[in-house]
Amino acid sequence: MAAKRKIRDEWLLKEKFKPQLSKVDSDPTKAFCNKSSNLFNADLTTIKRHKMTSVMADYHNTEELISEVEKRPALWNPSNEEYKNKKKKVEAWLEVCHSVYLDYEEKTAEEKKQI
Repeated sequence: MAAKRKIRDEWLLKEKFKPQLSKVDSDPTKAFCNKSSNLFNADLTTIKRHKMTSVMADYHNTEELISEVEKRPALWNPSNEEYKNKKKKVEAWLEVCHSVYLDYEEKTAEEKKQI
């Protein structure tokens, strides 16, 4: 069995984690999300995944998001000829972002990256 990772102080200082992530004093192998009140393993992959689910949880109109993705089969349909085209997929995701976030262009690079 692999040893559990301990949370690193440098992760707590990263801007993308700073407001939400905190240590669990009683267990250094756990991390705590101040935003969602979730406790999880303190490995970087788990922290990044939780961050993404947290960002998506901020988006309240799930039906609109699903509808916009459904309009772009390159994102979900493996039989679509554009499905394997990375450039087309990026373009389709940008279209989705512009549709569901009307202020997408005004967002900072870091905010866009999180979306």
